[in-house]
Amino acid sequence: MDIEAIAQQHHLGQLVSTHSWHKRSNRNLLILVILFFPFVLIGSVMFLGIPLFISLYLLIRQIRRLTTSKQVIYLFEHGLIDHRHRQPTVIRYSDVDTLQFAIEQLRASYREEYSIKTQQGKTWQVFHTVDGIRTIGDVLQQKVLEAQLPRAIAQLRQGELIKFQKVQLSHQGIHRGRRFLSWSEVEQIGIQTVQLRKGQRTSYFSRLCIWKKDQSRLWDYFLRNRFPNLALFLTLANVAQKGQVPTDLLKDHLPDYPVPTELPPIDSHSAL
Repeated sequence: MDIEAIAQQHHLGQLVSTHSWHKRSNRNLLILVILFFPFVLIGSVMFLGIPLFISLYLLIRQIRRLTTSKQVIYLFEHGLIDHRHRQPTVIRYSDVDTLQFAIEQLRASYREEYSIKTQQGKTWQVFHTVDGIRTIGDVLQQKVLEAQLPRAIAQLRQGELIKFQKVQLSHQGIHRGRRFLSWSEVEQIGIQTVQLRKGQRTSYFSRLCIWKKDQSRLWDYFLRNRFPNLALFLTLANVAQKGQVPTDLLKDHLPDYPVPTELPPIDSHSAL
C-alpha cells in the first residue's frame, strides 16, 4: 500500500512522524499468552477449541509484531494514516469531533491511550503497544486543537455554549447544570494529581480542577482521563479569562495549547 499516495489523495500535507510496534509492550503480551496457554488447553476441551483458536491467533499476532520493522502509524500535518491492519484508516484532524485520552499510572508503570470520535461517527484508538505513544499524543492534541479552535472561537463570539460532556463554556463563564461561574470569579484552572494507597499498592490519577476566588474548596472537578477535548477546554478557558479573543489565534499558525497548571499533589484523604 502506497502511504504517500494515500496522503496525497486525502490532502494530509507534510509527514510529521512515523511509529512502529512497541517491542517491549508486545513482548510482555506474548509472555502472557504463553503463560495462559495451559489453561487455554483445559478450556478448549469444554468450549470446543474456541479458546485455543483465539490463543493461537494472539500468539501469531504478537510474533508478527515482534519480528516486523513495519511503520504502522503515520502522522501528517492535516491528518493520520493507521496501517496496523490490512486496510489503512485515514482520519483528518478537521473531521475529529472528540479527542480523549487515558493515563494509567502505577508506581512502576505508565500507560497512555488515545481515542478519537469523528463527526461521521467513526471511532479510532491507539495504545501503548505502538512506539512513541507520548509523541503521538502530543501531536494529536496540538493538531486537533488547531482544527477545532477557529470554529469554537466563532461559537463563543456568537454567544453559543460549547459542550464538554457535563460542563459547558460560554463567553460569560462556566456552566454546570444550574450552577454558573463567571470568568471574573475563576481563581485557577489546573491539573491535580491524586495519590491513592491500598496496602502496598500505590496508584495515581489526575483531575481537572476549577477554583473559585475567595473559596478554600474546589468549585468543581472532573477526571482528566476521558475528559473530551481537554486541550480545547484549557485553551478556551485561557482565552476567556483574558477577556478577549486574540486575533492571532485565527491565523494559519496557532500557538501551542497552554500547558495546564500543575497543582500540588494530594493524597487520597484530601481527594474525597
